[in-house]
Amino acid sequence: MERISTGVKQLDKCIEGGFPANSTILVVGQPGVGKTTFAQQFMHCCLKSNISGTYITLDTPVEQIKRSMHYFGYNFGKAKGKNRFIDAYSWRSGKPVEGKYSVQDPSDLNKLNMMFVDAQQGLRTRRRYLIVDSVSTLFLYSGNELVTRFLQVLASKAEALNMVTLFLVEEGVHDSRTISTLNYLSDGLIEMRINGDERFFKVSKMLMTKHSMDWIKFEISKGAGVV
Repeated sequence: MERISTGVKQLDKCIEGGFPANSTILVVGQPGVGKTTFAQQFMHCCLKSNISGTYITLDTPVEQIKRSMHYFGYNFGKAKGKNRFIDAYSWRSGKPVEGKYSVQDPSDLNKLNMMFVDAQQGLRTRRRYLIVDSVSTLFLYSGNELVTRFLQVLASKAEALNMVTLFLVEEGVHDSRTISTLNYLSDGLIEMRINGDERFFKVSKMLMTKHSMDWIKFEISKGAGVV
């Protein structure tokens, strides 16, 4: 099976070299544990490997993402034309949102779906990635059934486009039924947690992959990201 590096050596080692191609992965953890940093590191790894893609941001301004990537040593400057940001955050300012891929209303899932399709124009690499940061925010603006159906359609479209998809999920804001449904829709589940002043991740499931289910310690450092 073809695999796509996660960008984190420890994690690649755990899952036979990377995420299975065309898979949908849930990344679940409490706020501040490092989910977004991990997603950015994965994106950077993909871009270095000439894998293009789309980053749907609902929780963070695009410029802040770029500054964060610079802080952790990810060279985003060479990614021009390979990554599409869909900005579903900036509307919160109350000012007119500019940009070709900007969403005025995150509850309009049909518009978000069409914008995702439009964003794929011109991305011609054989492999691609999709990051949604975070799906938890979508649930704040639309009902559970609508969001679940949207994510199922989005994941299917991403798979057809040879994408590895990361759905970032905030721990503690969803009921057990929602988490179970999201888990059912995914091919892999990575859990992250903070214990005291230490961070850990665990691979709870991964499609067609032999892996440990131990909690593994990791750190986040300037210029290196998740190590």
